[in-house]
Amino acid sequence: MSYDVMSQDVRCFLTDNSIRTCSVIGHSMGGRVAMALCLDHTNFVDKIVAVDVSPSRSPNPGIATACIKGMLNMPLDRITSRRQASQFLLEYA
Repeated sequence: MSYDVMSQDVRCFLTDNSIRTCSVIGHSMGGRVAMALCLDHTNFVDKIVAVDVSPSRSPNPGIATACIKGMLNMPLDRITSRRQASQFLLEYA
């Protein structure tokens, strides 16, 4: 599912509920959807707040899955600092 499709879903929700304009708040992926909504359907959006949105697409989309795998395998009984945790995760990134 793309950001364009998700913003279209939001537009349909707004239309179906007779909402002519609104303020949109989106976090992470929701922030990107909010931005897509603003770009594609400017007449619906009065204000936007996009929180914790990465500035660009990741060159390696599988990195999140690899990092989660690393976090699940992290030996928490031996990790005593953020630096050690970061070093451990480098093996997965």
